[in-house]
Amino acid sequence: MSIRLSTFAALLATGLLAGTLVSAPRNDADRFWDAFAQQGATDLKSTYKESPENGLLDQSLEIQLEDGAANTMMTATVNGRRVGRFRTNGIGDGGINRDRFGVVPGPDGRPPKSQRINDGDVLRVFGAGTDISATYAERP
Repeated sequence: MSIRLSTFAALLATGLLAGTLVSAPRNDADRFWDAFAQQGATDLKSTYKESPENGLLDQSLEIQLEDGAANTMMTATVNGRRVGRFRTNGIGDGGINRDRFGVVPGPDGRPPKSQRINDGDVLRVFGAGTDISATYAERP
């Protein structure tokens, strides 16, 4: 029994198309994790974002401190690991913006565990006269 070339090509194309249609859906939506804390008049706000882009990930981390100690060098850490330093202005406001582009995702579709934010991770911003912490949670 022989299969003609055109029949084989048709079966192959049908199989490839069917495999494409039943494969797992890609999630190209941005994902966000937020942290917020208020301590007296001081507010700490942060957003971490992962954006899929052509099979890679772009990451963004924004940290904002409002009404902290004025003209003070602050350190920001996540789970005790320093992510940056900044100086507040004359009214105690300041912050950090960090971006990474073209990150290769791991098997779970996210950056390596040591280079990402997860639910429950703790952001701490501290300096002379200010020490405030907030916990990250993924947006629904």
